[in-house]
Amino acid sequence: MSRKELISPEQVAKEIQKWMMANGVPPTLGDLQNALRKICFVSTRTLIRYLDKLEEIGVIKQLAGPRGLMLNAGLSVGEETIAVPFYGGAPAGTPKLAEESAHSWVHLPKEYLRPLSSRFYLIRVDGDSMNLAKVGGAFLKNGDLVLVRHQVVAEHREVVAALVDGKVMIKRLIKKDGYSVLMPDSSNKTHSPIIIGDTGAIQGVVVRVFKKGGDLLNG
Repeated sequence: MSRKELISPEQVAKEIQKWMMANGVPPTLGDLQNALRKICFVSTRTLIRYLDKLEEIGVIKQLAGPRGLMLNAGLSVGEETIAVPFYGGAPAGTPKLAEESAHSWVHLPKEYLRPLSSRFYLIRVDGDSMNLAKVGGAFLKNGDLVLVRHQVVAEHREVVAALVDGKVMIKRLIKKDGYSVLMPDSSNKTHSPIIIGDTGAIQGVVVRVFKKGGDLLNG
């Protein structure tokens, strides 16, 4: 009797798709192995066999180079999605989280939105005040799209969306005794820290970065 496979080619394809959406480039074999560890350990030899199978059925194309994976157009891997509102850029405007004020809506994989009881929204990174900060291994660069979990409290050193002087900004939260600081994390030293009180400014925590995702949306 043949041994039951721990993962399927469809799951491998989904991980390739998610990696590319989050990082803007195809994964290496090592990247893909690490992404699949949440399901099971996959040896390099086994992973290559899965990739060959996906190429054989027309889901991917393998090219030369360490990131030589290309998803073919029209890929459908049965993703379950939820619509999330996009509210524009930060810092620019106020975080009007009412659904009617959303610029547009984007469908994201359901598994990105944990816990499902929370509210999430998307904003675009404008500027370079956080270009040395990382969320989930990805730097926050101008034009990236970030997924924010709406909450009014955050932990020390988390990257947050905050409302200050009527503007939304993305900064690192540094907690002090009796006050907090919104700290830039940038190669541009002209950006300054902002002192805030313990309550009122925090609008959510940045939980994921979609590289150059803002290019896909108007507003």
